Amino acid sequence: MESIPKRKVNPSTFAWVIRDTIDLHVLSPILKQTQEALENFSHDIKLTKAPLLNLPHLPQFPNSEWSSLLSGRVVDLDHVLAGEYTISHN
Repeated sequence: MESIPKRKVNPSTFAWVIRDTIDLHVLSPILKQTQEALENFSHDIKLTKAPLLNLPHLPQFPNSEWSSLLSGRVVDLDHVLAGEYTISHN
């Protein structure tokens, strides 16, 4: 059985990359710092999350919501609040 060669992707042609080169809006320093932090976290979410889960003063987010937060995705606050008011821990 012949294997079909995998087509190579050229990331420089992605619409969001092209827009960044065309769009001259400059991010504020605080937004740039947030963007850099999220980029750093995303390299290894597990490694980033491990020390957080052992700190006593951080909010008790469900594990999946920590992953979402560190990935720059939306956090399901219903899930977070439901976890605060349950009798048992899942």
